[in-house]
Amino acid sequence: MKKTDSPRVFLIAFLSVAAAIMAYIFARVWLIPVTHEEAATTSIMSRSTVAQLITFDYASISASNHVLNSIFIKTWTGIWGLSPLTLRFGNLLAGTFYLWCGYLLLSRFFQNNSLRVIGLVIWIANPYLLEFFGLARGYGMSAALESGAVVFGVLFLQAKHDDPLRLKNLKAAFIFAALAVWSNFSLLNFYVCFTLLMAFALFRNISPRWKSELKVLLVTSGVLALLIFKPLGRINKAGDAIYFGPEGSLGDAAKGFAECLFMGKRYFGDGTLEVVQWVLLGICIASFVSALWLLWQSRWKMTAHAWLLMLLPGVVIANLLITKIAGSSYLNTRTTIFFYPLLACSILGLLKMLPERNKFVFWGLGLVFPVLLTFNFLRNANFREAYEWRYDRDTYTILNFIEKTYAAESRTTPYSLRCHCLQHPSFKFYIDWMKSPRYTRIVAPDVQEVPCTVSGPVDKGVDFYYVPRAQLEYFQQGYEVVLELGDADDKRVLLRKKG
Repeated sequence: MKKTDSPRVFLIAFLSVAAAIMAYIFARVWLIPVTHEEAATTSIMSRSTVAQLITFDYASISASNHVLNSIFIKTWTGIWGLSPLTLRFGNLLAGTFYLWCGYLLLSRFFQNNSLRVIGLVIWIANPYLLEFFGLARGYGMSAALESGAVVFGVLFLQAKHDDPLRLKNLKAAFIFAALAVWSNFSLLNFYVCFTLLMAFALFRNISPRWKSELKVLLVTSGVLALLIFKPLGRINKAGDAIYFGPEGSLGDAAKGFAECLFMGKRYFGDGTLEVVQWVLLGICIASFVSALWLLWQSRWKMTAHAWLLMLLPGVVIANLLITKIAGSSYLNTRTTIFFYPLLACSILGLLKMLPERNKFVFWGLGLVFPVLLTFNFLRNANFREAYEWRYDRDTYTILNFIEKTYAAESRTTPYSLRCHCLQHPSFKFYIDWMKSPRYTRIVAPDVQEVPCTVSGPVDKGVDFYYVPRAQLEYFQQGYEVVLELGDADDKRVLLRKKG
């Protein structure tokens, strides 16, 4: 029998790491300006009714509706008013839940504290995933709920037939799986795989309460089907069933996953995405073969270990089948985030199979992923910008510059400001919607949008323009550059009216 280390030591390590991660996420909530997509989503969703959000009423909402996230935004902003914290609060809760799921899985699945700590690093060291626990978009919430379904599925499979918590764990697993789909319909891939694997587990592990367990599966799936039937019909009719992505193969989806995991970094040169594609394929195949071996050893009874290993390849197969049947695309860069908890589960399942007696193999292979992931996290961690919406990182910089100009000139009336279409919603959020007392004093209400394509004369009566440097030629007469922002690929300028 393997030695079981005290979980108390791991609990202390977990609480220390979790506190640091949540502090990092909260700091980003506080320091990073509300991005254009968060602002646009909020302006639409917070004004819609819950019924309109649930049914995807395209007369009032947009295709960016993530049902649960939209309901959270509507609820918190309705109670506490509009602010970056109330927008993002639901995903802060999701981040806490995701960390708690990691603790439950690692403390119950591993008996060795070294492997628990290694697993903890793997579970959390994805800067792209952590970003969405501090943004008002539904991706982080969906990934957290998916993780809850996986963890309580493991707890169900580990429980003995006479354990009173067994049925409760199964109910929790299916509820979280259904909520994950309701949060983002891309997770239908996961739900199909989850349900089929659980049905196989129930069939092969018959318990005295099998009728109650089967009822959980059927009732939850039936309720979910009723909730998503009408929205999916409307989504399909509107042409949004392709997850907003042009990807045409599983290979493209794998490259999208690598792109978001590394956040644009090219650690292996131009072939980085292809290298990671093959690594992911190798993990997926190893996970599938190992799961079959464990099932064969257990005489085809589903174990918690086999369950974890089967999830990633199962969801990939489900995505393939749904794509072929429904005519949708494979997951795009942003939605491949849902694969990360499943990838972590596969790596954890494979690590559990390492021979602890062979220290060279154990530590050599066991440390590869946490070391590389930690390095990648440290390179990408920041308190300034969201990777998906980098062009909104300078909203505070612009407003603070205008504020200093206002004070230096002893001005008593607000300036007029117009912004490029991509940055416009972020400024609208602070000036027109949130009505920040600090900024409405210096910038006039009703911030106007500069079209994405400027083709003619511009209004010369505006005090400030914030536009891409590529559009500078249209503003040369009567305006001067007072601030240059952005990087080499995305230069932007703040222009001030002369005189």
